[in-house]
Amino acid sequence: MDIKDMADTAAIKTAIETELATTDTVTVIHTGSAAYDSAAADLKIFIPAGKKLLWQADYTGEVAAETALLFFAGGGTVEFAGCSIIGTGEGSVIYQGNGDVVVSENAEIRGNNLAITATGNVTIKGGSVRSDKGEGAVMCMGKFTLSGGTVYAAEGYAVSGAGINSTITISGGFIFAHYAEEVSASSAHGVAGNNIEGALTLFSGEPQISKPGVVVVWDTLSGKTEYTNGTAENLTVSPANSAVWWVEDGVSGIRYNNESFFPLETVVVNDALVILNEDSGAGADPNMNIALTAAVVGGILVILIGVLVLMKRSRARKRTAEVGAETPQTPVDETAPELSSELSSEPPSEEKK
Repeated sequence: MDIKDMADTAAIKTAIETELATTDTVTVIHTGSAAYDSAAADLKIFIPAGKKLLWQADYTGEVAAETALLFFAGGGTVEFAGCSIIGTGEGSVIYQGNGDVVVSENAEIRGNNLAITATGNVTIKGGSVRSDKGEGAVMCMGKFTLSGGTVYAAEGYAVSGAGINSTITISGGFIFAHYAEEVSASSAHGVAGNNIEGALTLFSGEPQISKPGVVVVWDTLSGKTEYTNGTAENLTVSPANSAVWWVEDGVSGIRYNNESFFPLETVVVNDALVILNEDSGAGADPNMNIALTAAVVGGILVILIGVLVLMKRSRARKRTAEVGAETPQTPVDETAPELSSELSSEPPSEEKK
């Protein structure tokens, strides 16, 4: 179903719900040259239980507080794939009132407040979910699962499991959050089990994090925004040693699992020679990286000093040879008579007695 020529959100709602009444899965696309603009009107769609809406249309709009750009209900599933959903304003981007939300490859969901709010389950298999300010990126009353893709929260928690039976399972992908709150004397910032303060929170229990999934919290209380390549200063990382500050092709950010890169516009990472320490393919140990870097630099200095010594000795030998070549030799007297062959062949005379 192409929404390109539909007049408004009311027309889109009617067309989708009419088709869902007779079809188990409805795919929504937009073939226009720019994203469909909702003109500040929210779109509410009823998806019956057991049915699915596959959303592949680029969509944007301004969202008022306490509302959502896209609102779903009915108990069915909505999946986003190959699309960009951008909400401006203070409201949520996606709100699933009763049902599940799935984010797949090449999908981008981004807003100024909560990117996804769901009373059901949220599954992220790829793409990106991002909140640039406000309460966080994802609030889920059911089960949250991340197996691929990225979740970013500039403020608040990246993922909040707000239901009594909520769970958070991270087996892949990357989560990045900022920690910018004062820490009380009775509450230390850091990792308590797998519960990373500033990134993940559950009503009860602890999030389950396993490789290759990575969760990183940047402690911004120090106000520092400049770091050294290959270090983990001001970062809380789970699993341990799986992420470091990094610069790649002149872009600053986070390198995780020794292979993936997440760019960040808010930091400057100074380039430096870094030799990564392989940790069963999981990531680099920042302390080991520093030690290896120091060892390599030290080795290079030793080699350079050796080369300089050899060059100095070589120049000294060359100078000695040049001085020797310039020293005058004793001239040969070519006028001195030569002994005749006869005299030289005669035996010496015997002394008379």
